[in-house]
Amino acid sequence: MGTEAKPHSERGEGPTSPFPSGLRVMVVDDDPLCLRVVEEMLKRCRYEVRTCNNAASALDLLRENRSGFDLVLSDVYMP
Repeated sequence: MGTEAKPHSERGEGPTSPFPSGLRVMVVDDDPLCLRVVEEMLKRCRYEVRTCNNAASALDLLRENRSGFDLVLSDVYMP
């Protein structure tokens, strides 16, 4: 048996993606490259992504709209 490429639906791509589209995600990281990479990965899953490069801005956004995000991904080691 040879190795076969998985169908788009099994890789999280295409119209039958197993990921829920429209999930609202905030990504917080002080490293701009890491922030951009994670943002692009999440957008491929059809998530709505908001990025912040510092914790204070992220907290302000969360306080303004407490139900504005379904998930927050944050770097633990930030100044």
